[in-house]
Amino acid sequence: MTKNILLRLLISVLLGFNVTLTISAQDENHGHSAAALQLIKGQRQWFDTQNAAGMVYDQTPNYSLLQFNYDQKSGNFHRVYTAEKQQQANVYTEGNLNLGKVLAWGEFRFTHENERDARFNASLNDPYRGQPFFVVDSGQPSKWRHQNYHLRFRVATPVVFQRLTFGIQATYKAQLAAKQRDPRVDARFYQLQLQPGLTYALTAHDVIGASLNYVSQKEQSDMSLENMQRRLHYYELYGLGTAHKGIGIGRQTNYYGNRWGTALQYEHHTDRWKILGELFADKLVENVDISFTTPRKDAQIAERNLSFKVANSIYSKAYIHQINASFNYKSTNGITYLSQRDNTASSAGWIELHHDIRSTYKTTDATLNYVLTRLRDSEYSWQGAIGIDYQGLDDTYLLPVSVKKSKNAMLFADYRNNFIVGKTMNQRLLLDVRLMMKRAFSGKYDYRGANNDLITVREMEPLDEAFLTADAQGARLSLTYSQLLRQQTNINGYVKLAFSELHSKAKTFNSRRNVSVTLGVNF
Repeated sequence: MTKNILLRLLISVLLGFNVTLTISAQDENHGHSAAALQLIKGQRQWFDTQNAAGMVYDQTPNYSLLQFNYDQKSGNFHRVYTAEKQQQANVYTEGNLNLGKVLAWGEFRFTHENERDARFNASLNDPYRGQPFFVVDSGQPSKWRHQNYHLRFRVATPVVFQRLTFGIQATYKAQLAAKQRDPRVDARFYQLQLQPGLTYALTAHDVIGASLNYVSQKEQSDMSLENMQRRLHYYELYGLGTAHKGIGIGRQTNYYGNRWGTALQYEHHTDRWKILGELFADKLVENVDISFTTPRKDAQIAERNLSFKVANSIYSKAYIHQINASFNYKSTNGITYLSQRDNTASSAGWIELHHDIRSTYKTTDATLNYVLTRLRDSEYSWQGAIGIDYQGLDDTYLLPVSVKKSKNAMLFADYRNNFIVGKTMNQRLLLDVRLMMKRAFSGKYDYRGANNDLITVREMEPLDEAFLTADAQGARLSLTYSQLLRQQTNINGYVKLAFSELHSKAKTFNSRRNVSVTLGVNF
């Protein structure tokens, strides 16, 4: 039985056609248009929690999708480590199956990305993942090549013993990156995440849940020079521009860490109202070692997260009202180590002399949005949304005292209209328009050390602060055309064209543009 379930899930997620057609052949419908599938995904409250055991309460119908996407970004309105030009191609597949004795969902994504005119970062796949200890170069524009693999699945039981459900989510990520200019970098990031959970029905209308979160991650970064005759400067970052300047081939760095966390959920539902809240907390400890042969412990981060989110949906015959809110507070301590080389025959290696907290990083993120959906059969006719995203940054390097702070918010208004173009082939034209406005309330970067001439202090950190404190406005427009591929099936094919631009009012920046094309099928 287990082998059969896993086989059907694999076929649904990766190949999907036959399984979905077999399951859905009895239904005389047109399958899932682009708007219909968006509506399905938008109603999954438990899906957005840490607890896979709540899948049964989402009551998600069977579906599968396969899509190919090409995305291109350009413009100088970006954070300091982001490339001026980005080209990305990816393939994505996803499927949801109700197999009677088990509910299953899975997704897979492969992404190939080329970056041009990326500056400073010379160590990490993702310099924004919360790791302050890495290497940067002198800021010369460079090319990067990325390959990312993402696999995630959820499995859950239906209600057993009249009140209980059990589930687990697993995620695997592999990210490979190569810098194409000296100092060259080969960076490999791996992450495995496991999230078991359960739910318990207190009453016919109330459900509580609990889940655990474990993450193991590792990144190997290897620097090298192609032109050995030219020794370039590099900078080992320790926070807010504080850095050790080096020259030559660079270094080998090994990052490894574990994250532990737990989450609690509560849901109340009636025929017309459903509210779900989740409280989540976790802790990450990640170590930074220099060299692979004789490792020297260089630094460590201790990160704590506290999150809360609530999703509220009110249903009527013609409309769905949704109010969603979330809050996340992240606090990170940057710990550095002082070590001494021990070359004795018995214990060749490094002796730790001292370690202490040298920097702190605090981030506050909050979101609030309202969505109104006008229903039409199994899809929506139109949908409108307004919302605000807030981000606060408060970073401190303790000695010498240096600070980096910012507070900004992104306001948006979204409107979607699902036009009926033809009924026989389920022809639809989906128009999506978004207006955006970024406002900075305050911010500053103040370095009080003795090395003001370092490029990390003189240019890198001020550029990032300028982005965080810059006002901007922009818009996004997308058109999605979908129809049945054949009249006697429920396979909907679609093509999506999207364009967006965010224009800055700051003198330092101009704009950021994004153009994308997507081809896919829903069934």
